Amino acid sequence: MEQKKIIIAGLGSAGFAALVTIKRINPKAHVVVIDPKDKDIVHPCGLPYALEGKVNEQDLQQDIFLSRMNVEKVKGIVHSVDAEKKEIAVQHDDKTITLQFDTVILCTGYKPQLPPIAGIDRYIHKGVYTLSSIDDLKRIKNDIQGKGRAIVIGAGAI
Repeated sequence: MEQKKIIIAGLGSAGFAALVTIKRINPKAHVVVIDPKDKDIVHPCGLPYALEGKVNEQDLQQDIFLSRMNVEKVKGIVHSVDAEKKEIAVQHDDKTITLQFDTVILCTGYKPQLPPIAGIDRYIHKGVYTLSSIDDLKRIKNDIQGKGRAIVIGAGAI
């Protein structure tokens, strides 16, 4: 019997939970993870501490050695999914690649919510920021150099 190919799109909390569950049930499962991050895992709850300088941003990122678990990682962003053809298109480097799957699990994460303030979207990355990724952290650290004040609106766990 041919082994089924499982693709997990996204390696955040949900993607990691899916991967661990699949491998616990069937350690020999053929799993491919698609994720754009340089490191496998980013711990978003620590981002405010890295912004404050209490932890190093590198300490919030780690590789979990997917190859040891016989898991392939494709660094890229899912462009489209064709459920009928069982194909997933991935923007990988400067090209789009197509992967076949038997099962796909979409764990594409969350998007930070902005408060309903008229015109706020014009100021994103120009004084108004969300903090949910290492890129956000770097952008904020760079942009606040020499500034004296900030207002925080919202402070969820992630």
